[in-house]
Amino acid sequence: MLAALMWQNIVTVPYGHLGFLKDRTAGWQDTPLSAGTHWLWTGFVPEKWKLFLLKKQEPPLRIKIKLPLRYTKLLKLGDDYYTKIRFDCRYKISPSHFPLLLETVQYDPEKIREIFIERLKILIELKYYEIYQNDFMLDNLAVRLRQYLGNETNSPLLQDYQKNFPDNDITFQKIYGVKIYVPDAGLYRARTADLTPVLLAQRQSLVKQIEADAKAYQIRILGQAEMQKASKMKDLIDQNPKILEYYKIEKMNPKADVWILSEGTSTKTFTLPSHKKKKLKIIEKPGGALSPITR
Repeated sequence: MLAALMWQNIVTVPYGHLGFLKDRTAGWQDTPLSAGTHWLWTGFVPEKWKLFLLKKQEPPLRIKIKLPLRYTKLLKLGDDYYTKIRFDCRYKISPSHFPLLLETVQYDPEKIREIFIERLKILIELKYYEIYQNDFMLDNLAVRLRQYLGNETNSPLLQDYQKNFPDNDITFQKIYGVKIYVPDAGLYRARTADLTPVLLAQRQSLVKQIEADAKAYQIRILGQAEMQKASKMKDLIDQNPKILEYYKIEKMNPKADVWILSEGTSTKTFTLPSHKKKKLKIIEKPGGALSPITR
């Protein structure tokens, strides 16, 4: 039993890592553990400590991004008509920021890498559309992109990262293994020489979509009007339940607008919510069935 308790108090940090301890009640410990075996006091509290490992040298990030030319998607062109960029990037995570990063990704260390990759992709995409504003720039697109990615000693991309994400949670070391593919400008221009049929079809499709949306809107408005009419009818029926009988007979004989009811002696006037806007004269007399009087 004692041996088991002692074993629970021992943690091992592998070589090339730092260990970060989180107390289940008190939070993160200030100083990370170096590589080796460490004995911890738990106060006989089960699972008091949770150990997280940070590699001193993380594996490189592999960035792969594919971006379309201006008409690639419209014409449904193949994979050869996308610009493709791939490179590797070495980096280090700041130990002081590691606990906060872990909490941000709900304690999944692999998702920290995904955050950095997505940030780099966003910056590359923004720069891509800044450079490639029209098809005349295709000839120099590969050169401009390579200049932006830079090299092992100087990278405008990594400089942009530090400007846009100044958290100092990561230190980039170098970019290497850059590969850039830009579609052949001549082939692309040949495929996009006559866009009239495509643009006409796109316009017709857009018009049909607008008409369909308008029709759906009209149906929705008519439905709301019917609901309002039904609500007003409910209010009338609540005031005099016999109005329901009038409504039924009006549907059979719309010319009749005065009705004699079979009970009571009072006379009441109601306004029916319909397009005719007619006033109803309800005459209640003892005996006799409900019948219309046609004027």
